[in-house]
Amino acid sequence: MTESHQDSNDWIDGLVWNAPLGDILKGGDMCLRQLGIHLASPSGAVTGILGRETIHNITEWTDFDSKMERRSRIPVVHTIHESILVRQEALQNIAKQKKRSSPEPLGTSEEEPRKRQLHDTSSGT
Repeated sequence: MTESHQDSNDWIDGLVWNAPLGDILKGGDMCLRQLGIHLASPSGAVTGILGRETIHNITEWTDFDSKMERRSRIPVVHTIHESILVRQEALQNIAKQKKRSSPEPLGTSEEEPRKRQLHDTSSGT
């Protein structure tokens, strides 16, 4: 069970994926209270929501069978936090700046073939 919340660290417009696995005998549903939606979440069901924008929670679940033997529930959640994307963008910007500021290796500029061509025609070869 989770309390109602929004995922404030998630990427803007990024989806949060939730997939419950194991033996869920009752409950464990996804609730999107703002939207008035209650999604049944049996084992293997996958839901994707905008967790940063949508208030959501998981309802309480029962993982004991009628003989009171414990069953397992494994929630698998995947999200992309904003900080990861900001870091990736910063690394890309650094790489672009390095590329712009590094000198071209000798013989790779556009001037080199032209200089060679002028040299070849002036020397008679």
